[in-house]
Amino acid sequence: MEDLQGGTLALEHRYDILDLCDRRGLISAYHGSQDPFSRPVWVKVYDGLGAADVEISAVDPLVDRLKESARLISDLQEPGILRIIDYGELEERVPFVISERSPHPTLDDLLDAEGTFSVDKVCDLIGQIAKILAPVHRQRRAHGALSPQWIYMAQSAGDALAVDTMSIGHFQMEFTPAERLDLAMASFGSEDIAVFAPEFFPQDDAAASDDAQVEDAYRIKDDLGPGTTSPAGDVWALGVLAYTALVGVHPFLDPGQPLDEAIDRIQSAAPRPLSQLGIDAKISDVILRALSKDPRARFPHATALADALFAANGRPKTGAVAPERAALAPTPAAPPAAAEEIAPRAKPPSRPNAAAQNAELLEREPGPSDRLLSVALFFLLISNLAWLFYVVIK
Repeated sequence: MEDLQGGTLALEHRYDILDLCDRRGLISAYHGSQDPFSRPVWVKVYDGLGAADVEISAVDPLVDRLKESARLISDLQEPGILRIIDYGELEERVPFVISERSPHPTLDDLLDAEGTFSVDKVCDLIGQIAKILAPVHRQRRAHGALSPQWIYMAQSAGDALAVDTMSIGHFQMEFTPAERLDLAMASFGSEDIAVFAPEFFPQDDAAASDDAQVEDAYRIKDDLGPGTTSPAGDVWALGVLAYTALVGVHPFLDPGQPLDEAIDRIQSAAPRPLSQLGIDAKISDVILRALSKDPRARFPHATALADALFAANGRPKTGAVAPERAALAPTPAAPPAAAEEIAPRAKPPSRPNAAAQNAELLEREPGPSDRLLSVALFFLLISNLAWLFYVVIK
């Protein structure tokens, strides 16, 4: 056999397509199996890019973006992340992505089954997501479209969520609202933008001039599409998730809402405070901060949001390692109720009274200086007695 060094080894993609499990927007998701290992995988085909109502001129840069995103995200090896293991194109402008597949149902399925979660469950949920995202946010990367449909978890056995079974997939593989609008899709609806923060949407000229002053930490890089790779976008999505899980409604959108109206509400409307819907005011304040229009006003990363929720609920912090603050954009200081608890001021040590000091002196062992003083007093006493005896005799 000839030496292969310096050459290229071309192998066929070997994936068995088992069944179509979801077709949403531009993506058809199949259950698949990787041969020869029988490894369960997702096969996600972006066949919607070939639809008749798609603007062809916008497809090529989008395909390039997906390929670059897959390359950048494929090196994520952290626990709880479903890795991207392959990328290719079925035909021109029809890419596919192969990723690991979880055997568990989606968080979407669990929310449909239970309706709403308790505050404790929501804290556990956000805390576990924050643990998975912490190493990603430390690298100033982000999921980009943190929807319940991409979060997988086993069915709860009791009141507690099975958070130790959680895994998250589809990192940076979703289309942003700006990308969808560029494609001019007729099938694009309000449900497709439910988890996206305002900075993911196209800006008008006035907003663009303001955005020019926003710190680079919140702006996108040229190779990752027209959204944001900042953790602030994930924090917004987690705020939407927590709000929806607690009360069963989206903070901004109504079912079947027209797209233009939905976009306007996300960009300009204020959500109804959860305190008006029966949720504790401290919890409400934390979630409202996560839903701030300005990304600089949100929590800097998912761990900070989770810790604030735990503190507001009177529970210890999550234990997730927070990303380095220097690697993230600055954020305003949170009020003590929504951030770290302030430790009580220590009282100065009390001074012992004179009686206690005298008792301590009497109880301690005599030292060398004490013995020398005793000898001096003894000779002084003898000399005084001798002088007295001399005076009496005389």
